[in-house]
Amino acid sequence: METLNQVAPVWIHINTLLGGLFLLSAIALVAARQILAGIRFFVLQSTLLAGSLFVLAIPTTSYHLIITGSLVLVSRVLLIPWILRKTLHKSVFTRREIIQSFNIPTSLFFALVLVLLSYFVTNPLLSEANGVFIVSSLPTGLAALLLGAYTISVRREAAPELLGILSAENGVYFAGIAIAGTMPIIVEIAATLDVVMVAVVLGLLTRRIHKNTGTTSVGNLTSLREG
Repeated sequence: METLNQVAPVWIHINTLLGGLFLLSAIALVAARQILAGIRFFVLQSTLLAGSLFVLAIPTTSYHLIITGSLVLVSRVLLIPWILRKTLHKSVFTRREIIQSFNIPTSLFFALVLVLLSYFVTNPLLSEANGVFIVSSLPTGLAALLLGAYTISVRREAAPELLGILSAENGVYFAGIAIAGTMPIIVEIAATLDVVMVAVVLGLLTRRIHKNTGTTSVGNLTSLREG
């Protein structure tokens, strides 16, 4: 079985391409104006994450990574979007635009700054990295993490903030697998169940908030007082 340091260059190039598309999907999520578009970009991002896992698995014949990629496809590409469709209030999907602190051009500018910052921060670490996939996956994963955090900070509604959390978690996963190489199956299953439960709980909470207040705007919740 090949190690991650001995794989053919073609797999490295494919993973780099997937990483670039993964990063673009994270940027697109920052620019998404509607919750449906945000969910689609999250699905695309999760699909690319699964593709990267399969690319890492094929040359090393790692069944751990194949299982992990399959779990990502089932949980993040199929199950979580279905959960969000079922738990979020219908009005969340029919609204024209998501409330946010900055307009789209400003958000894209900050997204570019965060991407450049990620590559600047990780560049000194790459010279010490042992894995061939880390060179592309580490800065890409960190950039997706920061973009997810930025999405959380500028959105003013619960549902888009949830997508920011999930996108940031995808970034951690993208970089973490390239660094660790593989994880025990029980850890992979636990991580999958954890993110699914987060989606269920926050989806139901968002629906409950909308039912009681008529909105999912986080800013409006600060005015609530116990009666």
